[in-house]
This record gives sequence, structure tokens and C-alpha cells, in this order.
Amino acid sequence: MGALCSSDSGVTAGSRAHKSTFKMADKIRKGNDQASIASMVPDVMDPKLIHKTVRIFLSSTFTDTTLDRNMLMQHVFEPIRNMCREHGIAFEVVDLRWGIRQESTSDHRTLNICLEEVRRCQDASLGMAFIAILGDKYGWRPLPPMIPHQEFETLLSNLDDAESELVRNWYRRDENALEPCYVLQPITQQFDINAVTKEASDKAWNEWSTVEQTVSRALNEAIEKVELHEKEKKKYVTSITEREVEIGIIDDPMAAERTLVIDRRIQDIDKESATARLYINFKGQEADEESIQLMQKLKEEEIAKKLGTDRFFLFNDLKWNQAGLTMESHGDYIKEMCENVKSVLVNNLKGIFQRLGPLDMLEEEVARHALFCREHTINFTGRGNILLAIHKYIDGEDPMMPLVIHGESGVGKTSLVAKVVCDVQNRYLGSDLAAIYRFCGTTADSSTGRGLLLSLCRQIGRIYGVDEDTIPETYSGLVEEFLKILSNASRDLPLFILIDSLDQLSDENGARKFLEFIPRRIPRYVRFIVTTLPKAGGCLERLKTFGLPRSHFIEIKRLESSDGPAILDARLKSVGRTLTSEQRDIVLSAFNACPLPLYLELAFQRCREWPSYKDLEECKLEADIPGLINAFYESLEHYHGKLLVQRVLGLLAVSSEGINPDEFLDILSCDDELLDDVLEWHTPPQRRLPPLLLARLRHDLGNFLVQRGAQGVILVSLYHRQFWEVAQDRYLSSERWKATFLTLGKYFSLQFGKDRAISAQPLAYGLKALNMRK
Repeated sequence: MGALCSSDSGVTAGSRAHKSTFKMADKIRKGNDQASIASMVPDVMDPKLIHKTVRIFLSSTFTDTTLDRNMLMQHVFEPIRNMCREHGIAFEVVDLRWGIRQESTSDHRTLNICLEEVRRCQDASLGMAFIAILGDKYGWRPLPPMIPHQEFETLLSNLDDAESELVRNWYRRDENALEPCYVLQPITQQFDINAVTKEASDKAWNEWSTVEQTVSRALNEAIEKVELHEKEKKKYVTSITEREVEIGIIDDPMAAERTLVIDRRIQDIDKESATARLYINFKGQEADEESIQLMQKLKEEEIAKKLGTDRFFLFNDLKWNQAGLTMESHGDYIKEMCENVKSVLVNNLKGIFQRLGPLDMLEEEVARHALFCREHTINFTGRGNILLAIHKYIDGEDPMMPLVIHGESGVGKTSLVAKVVCDVQNRYLGSDLAAIYRFCGTTADSSTGRGLLLSLCRQIGRIYGVDEDTIPETYSGLVEEFLKILSNASRDLPLFILIDSLDQLSDENGARKFLEFIPRRIPRYVRFIVTTLPKAGGCLERLKTFGLPRSHFIEIKRLESSDGPAILDARLKSVGRTLTSEQRDIVLSAFNACPLPLYLELAFQRCREWPSYKDLEECKLEADIPGLINAFYESLEHYHGKLLVQRVLGLLAVSSEGINPDEFLDILSCDDELLDDVLEWHTPPQRRLPPLLLARLRHDLGNFLVQRGAQGVILVSLYHRQFWEVAQDRYLSSERWKATFLTLGKYFSLQFGKDRAISAQPLAYGLKALNMRK
């Protein structure tokens, strides 16, 4: 294995008291060895500890819980959000009153959005993840958006001709699911619910409601005639609210620690009152007794088995009022309910603050890069020859010089070197190896030369027992220290360093221009790899002046045409999809004209949604990466609203470090044009941007958005250069550019927003992290 192989003897002295020091960045270490950098990462396998978010899904039917939710938002969630902010933790409440646009309803995405959001809260939240306010209303029971093909055809055989024709008219078979299924078609295929006039739109919605009820009734009658498992039957008869509770509580083994339910029962509801329709389900002109019984069963038989009285609060003495639930008649309930919820949340947060402990900036930096590395190898495939060449450098005799990997934007350098890191960690598992890596631009400290070198020197220092107090703070001092500290590598504890995307460094201190910290010669037992774009920042040209031999430059070229099919098929299989042969040819033909990994990833994100019955004329792909990014942004505009996407991506395009989610909310909450657009159908208790709108947009941006840490606070920014460039071109005209910069300036100088409950920026995040952005 060459010089990087250590001897089999144990390491016994000083910083090497533990064997295999930092052989894996995401290995959990025990004990008191401060030199082991891995011991600084308590559990990098759990992204929750890195992202530092408390995310709660608020489940309820809408028309009967308006007052309850508004009071929680105003008197509980806002103070809790400020409390979390002071500790550098994001606090989000998912209230879908403001989270689903009409376009998603037309495409029948509502159910999937709700259930996906419940799971996302469970996956992301450090603590509480689900709160339900359950009244007497059972809620809407939507048609299944998808039915497995065999099940559908069995049900169809039990319908009469007229019913069968109607159901077939609204469900179409999709062969692109690995298990073929029938998909509910958009409402707009027959009804103009987006009509310009309210009268025409209301008429279209009423016509669809009649069809929906008829199809639902036919399917419900059919399931009684066939043998279906009770779990399969549920999708035809269960409300969205019960489906949320099933995932959020019933099926969650951690429900007792991270859920809470308000059981609110109003006595003697006047079913003849027009207001009653807001508080219980009706069938025609009569109260729906079946729905009332289903809600009682959910509370008394299902939830009661999972939660104790400390998490399941019963309020059963509320009196009916013809005006419904009001503060005048039910203020005592509202006050007690809010106090109970706040008490549970505060106690939960205290445990989180204690578990996180004091902030260690280096620990957070190492963990973020470890998580980023892992995420970028999940779908990696191919590049075998390039990997062999890189490992030849790593495994060979001491090369004495760094290895430079370069290639055009979108060619896949970052995923490639992330794979190299994982390979190194796995290949030298059981050997003593210090593996250190940074992906420049993914965190604030890896975006400047000084921040990068300070974290690298401190990490190397902790591994090799260097007194951290001797590490200088100035850039020039850090350059000298970094080149010197590499000499600590030894046969017993060799050192592997990778620095990705030198071109992402800022020009501060001339770090990107001169690259003074890159050694011309490296000590024995060190492997040193860097990557860069060929032109941006002039890094490659500068490296070519270092006297490195040609063999130490590896160019990552575009993929071969033969690579496309395997990569595309693997990505589709990972999400349970495939394509028709004609659709597959369209994608691969477009890829062959632009054989870049980023192009293929963007094409995959588009075609994964194509059903087999999609018209081939609509299965078109833009010719280059900017074109696909523009199309991607356009699809975001369709589902999230053009103004919201424009404002969010515009802010990201002008921010060098990134923007904190709370800053986003505050800035956008002062944009009246945007608020008029997103609050068209629902008005929150305060005229602010609902947090869910931003959270869902961030989710749909996916891996193209990177989450950074800076001065103890979470920041988000566009990771890939081409996404940033397209966002500038698309959303920042000369006037919009000026307005966006003025908005940022006013926000950070506290010049606006007092009427929108804009929180003052804290002086510090926790005990050790001062708010340097204030």
C-alpha cells in the first residue's frame, strides 16, 4: 500500500493514544482523548445535530381550528422561535393552511405533500415533531392520487358500466412506476378552476366536487365487494387528518417523546346552525355520523394507546356558541391550551440545549464537511479509470508534491473527490490515518483563505498534539503555520488532506489569487489533493507555476456516451421509476449532446415525473445546463409562486455568505407585494410570510442549496456556480438588483419591519458564538 500504510503495531504516545485516529470523519469516538478529532463529532451520522432545527407539523382540520392555531402561532410559537434563535437553532412550524397553492390541489398533490411534511419533520427535528389539534370534525377524505394496477383493475371489475367509464376517465395507467399504477388526473383536464372570474372558478370547483363524490362513492362500494387488507382499504375512506396522525403518532415508536395532542370537544353542537358545517362533517344536509364516530375512535382507541396525559390534553367541557369558537366564550380554554403546549415545548427545548452543549466551532466545521461528503456519494457511479489514477497517487511511494484535479463546471469533481475520501477511509480502515477534507464554499470558514487555514491548522493540531494556543490568527501567520504543521505526519500516523473547489475561495488576502498555502513540496507521509475549475479565479494557471510535473494534473472530462444509460437507469431505480423506450431515448440523446454529470442530474430531476402516457411532444429537454436550470426555476415558480421564487433566489444570488432562514422570513415579511400574493386565500394572525412557504421551497431546491454554518448560525446559499449565475440573470434586472441590495442593507441596519414583529438580532447564539453578522 505504499507509504500511507502504517505498521501493525499500536500507537501508544501522546495524540496517538487511540488507534486509527480520524480514520473516519463520521466514526463515533468514546473516551477523553482530546487529540482525536473524531471525538469532537458526537454523532455526525445524525444530520439533526448539524442542521440544528426543531420542525413541528401542526395537524388539524382547517375551518374549526382557526382560533386555536392563530393563538398558538402568536402566543406560543413566536416566543419559542425567539428562544431557539438565541441558541442558534432554527424553529419551524408546518401549518399547511399557507403551504399548498391551487396548482398542487389541481394535481392532487395535497395528500402527498401533507404526509411528506410529517415525515420530514420526524427526520429533521431535534425534538418535538408533531402537534395535533383534534376537534369534532373528521375532515376531508380525498380520492387516492395513485392506485396499484392490480387493485384498480379488481375494483373496476366490480363497477357497473357507467361507474367504470367515469372512473377510467379520471385514472390513467402509468407504466413508468416500477410497479404499474393508475394515476388520478388533474382537475383542470375538465374543469377550469383557474378561471379569471370568481364566479366561473367557483362553478368549476362545485362541478369537480360532484365528480369527486361520485367517484369516491363508486370506489367505496367496490372495496366492500373484494378482499382487501384493512390497511389498503384505508386510503379510500380515511381523512387526511387521520393519515397525518397515523404517521405522526400511531406508527411512530418515538411518539411519547416528540408528539402532543389537543383533544377539544364542543358539547351540544347545533347541527341546524349554518356555523355547524365549520365544526363537523356533513353529508348533504345531514350531519355525517360516520365521520363523528371515526374521529372518536381515532382519539379514544388509537391515540390513547400511544400517549399519556402529559402529552394528550383533553378539553371536553366547551359550550356551543352560534358564532363558533371565540375568545369571548372560550378564552379560558385557549389560555390553558396555549400554556400546556408552551410548557411541553420549553421542557423539550431545555433538554435539547443541554444535549447540544457549548458550541465548538471546529467540531461543527468538521461535522458539516463530513455530512456534505457523505451526501455527495449516495448516488455516485462510474469514473473507474479516474478513481484508479487518484488512488495510484495515494497508494504509491511518497510523491513529494500535491495532486491537482481540474475540470469544467458541472463535470462532477466534487462528487468524485467525495467518493475518494470515502474510499480512503474504507481502504485504510484499521490503520492509523488522519483524513482531513474541506469542500470550499460549503461553510463560511471554508469560503475564505484565513477561515480555511485556521480550521485546518486547529484540526491537524488536535490530531498531532500541537498546542492550539500557538496557532496564529493572521492569514500570513496561518500560511506559514500550515506549511510547517504538515511535517507532523509520520509513518505511524500519515496525513491525507483534500481541499475541493479552490475557485470557491474569496479574494480576501489574495488567498485564491496566490494560493500561498498550497505547498510546492509536501513532507513524507502526506498526500495532498486539490480541485479547481480551469478558469475561475485563475487557480489552475497559478498551480501550473508551482513546478508540478504533468502527471500531477488530472483533468476530469465530460462523461462518455456509454456512461449515460447506466447512470440514468440507476437514478430512476433509486426513486422507483423508469421511462418508456421513446422517453429514455429523448433523455439520452440530449445527454449525448451535453455529457456532463450535472446535466444528467437535472435531466433526471425532470424526467422522473414523466408518466408513460405523457405526450412525447412535451418530453423535451433544454440543450445545456443553464437551460435546464431555467426550466427547473420555472417549475418552482409553478408550484411555489413566481414572486416568492423570484424574491428568495434573488436574495440568494446577491448574498456572498448566505442567508439565515429567520433573516429570510423577516426580510420577506416586509415585502407587501409578495405578501399580497401568498396570503391571497388565508390571512395569518400577523402579516408575515408563513415559515412553511420558505421551508418547502428550500426542500424542493434539494442538493442545489447548501446549508452552511457561520458564527454559530445556520445559513443557506446556492452551492453550484451555474445556479447562482442563472438566478442573477433571471431574477435580478438592474432595478431588481438595486432593490434587493437596499432591502438587505435596511434589514441589517434595522431600518424597517417594526410593524411586522421583526425580531431583534441576538447579541450571541448560545454561550460562545457571538452574532458577528449583527
